[in-house]
Amino acid sequence: MGLGSHQVRRDAGDAPYHVIDVEGPPIEVATRIMAALTAGHAVALLGDRVFAGDGIGAPFLGAEASFPKGPWAVAMLTGVPAVVTLAVPRGRKGTLIYARGPI
Repeated sequence: MGLGSHQVRRDAGDAPYHVIDVEGPPIEVATRIMAALTAGHAVALLGDRVFAGDGIGAPFLGAEASFPKGPWAVAMLTGVPAVVTLAVPRGRKGTLIYARGPI
């Protein structure tokens, strides 16, 4: 089970979404993501975490930063548009969500 997956599942309860565990062989993970997209589901992928040093460099806030290739590869290979989002916690006021796209 991936980092935090148990926490997400516990907090989700009967929520109308499913967590795709990203541990395991990459081809199995890709197959699960593709199946969800083919079924018409939205898939959210983290775009701010690079694992195993496999990122791509880009200027960000005045310095070079590393971003994961996965979300962009999925969009390119499937033709499904990417929507960039940012979640800003606001304490008791909830979370403010910004979205830009599709890209």
